[in-house]
Amino acid sequence: MDRGRKAVTKLFLFYPGKFFRLLSLSKFMMAGFLILLLFTILAIFSSWISSNPVLYENWHLAREFSQPAWVRFFDSRISENEVHGLLGTDEHGRSVLNEVIWGMRVSLFVGFLATILAVGVGTMVGLVSGYKGGKTDTVLWTITQLVLTLPVYPLLVILVAVYGANMWNIIVIVGAIWWTWTARLIRSQVLTVKERAYVDAARALGAKDRDIMFRHILPNVLPLLFANATTIIAFAILTEASLAFVGLSNPNEISWGTMLFNAISFGAFYKLAWWYIVPPGLCIGLVVLGVYFMGIGAEQILARTSSRQ
Repeated sequence: MDRGRKAVTKLFLFYPGKFFRLLSLSKFMMAGFLILLLFTILAIFSSWISSNPVLYENWHLAREFSQPAWVRFFDSRISENEVHGLLGTDEHGRSVLNEVIWGMRVSLFVGFLATILAVGVGTMVGLVSGYKGGKTDTVLWTITQLVLTLPVYPLLVILVAVYGANMWNIIVIVGAIWWTWTARLIRSQVLTVKERAYVDAARALGAKDRDIMFRHILPNVLPLLFANATTIIAFAILTEASLAFVGLSNPNEISWGTMLFNAISFGAFYKLAWWYIVPPGLCIGLVVLGVYFMGIGAEQILARTSSRQ
């Protein structure tokens, strides 16, 4: 196995204590990790820090489209009745801050679970297709190519409209479409790795195909798989937000995309309620930026670690 890739794999999987030392090799990785860590902590503890905005007892806490309280520092003509909280209120008088915090749960949950599904399926298809070759490779690669040629967003809209717009359906549908990216990447790497000397040696010693794929080939492509996973997380979050933005989401599950959809539906743009529009859009941008930084950082760490071996 390539020693540089092996070192990175061991650091990620078997030595958690050295993880932060690994992060320090790339400023991009550190920045991306901190951004995602902050949002993840807020999502996990959202029920402790804020109240659920979907519950009816939390509606009409203040006037609809009330401005954030801190704007009174810049305009003393605004009365106390026209402001509420740190980020104001929405069309039902609910706290926008609560919606942003609770929206993290759905957005990140969809992003992470859809990525796990897509990476899991794509890895299995890519491994088997690249290693087995022959008719197996032909069938699996044809299916992958067929899915890749489909128009993604129109297909997503149709599937969500048919099977329902709840969170679990979106996770399954997004994962079932984006797995092709992982399968294509893994297959191309396996086709190269399986010809290396250590794979031939393992095969000559009588190792089974399953052991060769999972013990010798998969660890060698794992760092690239991580970089690919960060990209899929970003696309999954953007996909969920896009579907929610056009109304294909469960209204009882607040997400950042749902917030933007409601903002447009109830005239937030017309009423210049920027405090209802900017926070969810900014959060989506920051999470995607954090994921993008981690992808760049993973490539930098892989390159630096390999060059030191």
